[in-house]
Amino acid sequence: MSAFSGRIVDQVQLVLHHTKEPRIRNTSDITHVVIHRFGPIVSEYLIEDAVGASRVFMNTEQYAAGYYTGGAMAYHWVYDPRTQVLYKALEAYHTGAHAKGYNRVSVAVCILHDFRKAPVENDELPGVYDAVRHVVYDAQSHAGRALKVAGHTELAGAAANPRKECPGKHLDMGALRDAIT
Repeated sequence: MSAFSGRIVDQVQLVLHHTKEPRIRNTSDITHVVIHRFGPIVSEYLIEDAVGASRVFMNTEQYAAGYYTGGAMAYHWVYDPRTQVLYKALEAYHTGAHAKGYNRVSVAVCILHDFRKAPVENDELPGVYDAVRHVVYDAQSHAGRALKVAGHTELAGAAANPRKECPGKHLDMGALRDAIT
């Protein structure tokens, strides 16, 4: 297990209280860790943790994210680079509705930053790498094998909107993959 240098907060029970119950899956089916971003809603609605993110998914009429997930939490982990807190939102055996065609075989980590608009601050980038490394090691311990790491829109057909940028051009996925190995 990776020793994460930030703080980990388990919010699974709180998240499940606020969202639709996720489907259960066999963790040996996990093949990927998928990286996401939470965009402009973060600053507009002050989403600071996994519970805040889960409330967005519950609102199926106002937010596309909620419509696509049917009111279920999409992400297993939510990371805030400003506070260096990694929130556990779902168990590895839960299926998160986050990447079409990959939900049953992947673990999702969402970074609370809009990488379409700007990179994180230089002092925050090592924390992003550290958080993703922890998620990958945790997921591998459940899957029992090495996993592929991909940005949401690096996966063919995984986004309902073909023009979607997730996590966005300001997170170098190659550099991230190099940093976590």
